[in-house]
Order: sequence, then C-alpha cells, then structure tokens
Amino acid sequence: MKVAKSADVIIIGGGPAGMTAALWCEELGLTSVLIEEAPRLGGQLHRVYNPIENYPGARAENGFEMVSKFDASLASASFVSRIGIKASAVDPASGAVRLEGPEQEVWSGHAIVLAMGVRRRVLGIPGESEFAGGAFSNRGSAIGSWSKESASSSSEAVMPRLKMRSVFPIRPRQ
Repeated sequence: MKVAKSADVIIIGGGPAGMTAALWCEELGLTSVLIEEAPRLGGQLHRVYNPIENYPGARAENGFEMVSKFDASLASASFVSRIGIKASAVDPASGAVRLEGPEQEVWSGHAIVLAMGVRRRVLGIPGESEFAGGAFSNRGSAIGSWSKESASSSSEAVMPRLKMRSVFPIRPRQ
C-alpha cells in the first residue's frame, strides 16, 4: 500500500466506541482519522428505540437522542472524519488502511483502533426464531431485575433451557 495521508491513530468504526476513541486522541494531542462506512455516525444507536438509562453520565429517550448528544460533543472536535467510506484493506505491519471510493485514499498511522461494533448471531437453538425480537433480547439494556414473577409466560417456558449469558429476558417497564 502506498501511503498518501497520515495520522497518529486510525479509527475504523463510527459508533460510540469510535467516536470516544477520536475524542480521547484529540484530548491526548494525537491526530486521528475516524472512518465510518455508514452515511452517519452513531452505529447501532440508530436501531435503539427505547430509553437509554444505563449509559454512565447520560440518559436519552432513544438512540437518536443519544446520537444528538454525541454530535454536540463532536461539534468542536478537530479530528478528520471519513463518513460513508468503507475501509477496504488493513495492513497491520505498516499501519496502513486503504479506503474504497473514487480517491482510493490510503492512511498510515502508528495505531489502528477497530471499533466496528457487534454482529448479531443466530444461535441455532430450539425456539430461537419464535422468540427473536420478542421475548428475548441480546441488548445489554434489557438487563434488569428479572425474576420468575416478572417473566412473561412465553419467556418463562423457555428460560430454563437457555443457559446463555448474552440472552436476557425482557420485562415490562414499571
């Protein structure tokens, strides 16, 4: 890869972790470039429609409101952002990252931060498809004080069979 541009840190992923990494780099006096394939920053927050009450120091009615709060924090930031452009190749040996697009940009850095979020997986267990998006959630915000009394009858029937720490029952808001 031929190096065309450089920054101290190259951050791939524009969700909360990537945005935070870019702000930290700025605070530490490091130059950084934030690369996000999607047309806007925020990552999975754009798919959160319920209140966010477990984020330290902030509360939001939904992911869109939380993204707005992040945007306000980024308004005065001076890091480079490449939004709507995919990182197509990473060379860990040289610290180079090639971007897709007409310019075929190549960035070189001393460090590369991979902040690309999570990928939803299918577990392939009995009953999973029937409960997907309904009785169970793999979102951490669904963690709460769950008890057998607060479980719905559908989740109560399947809970003893699921021994996964990444699956949490959803309970009605009180």
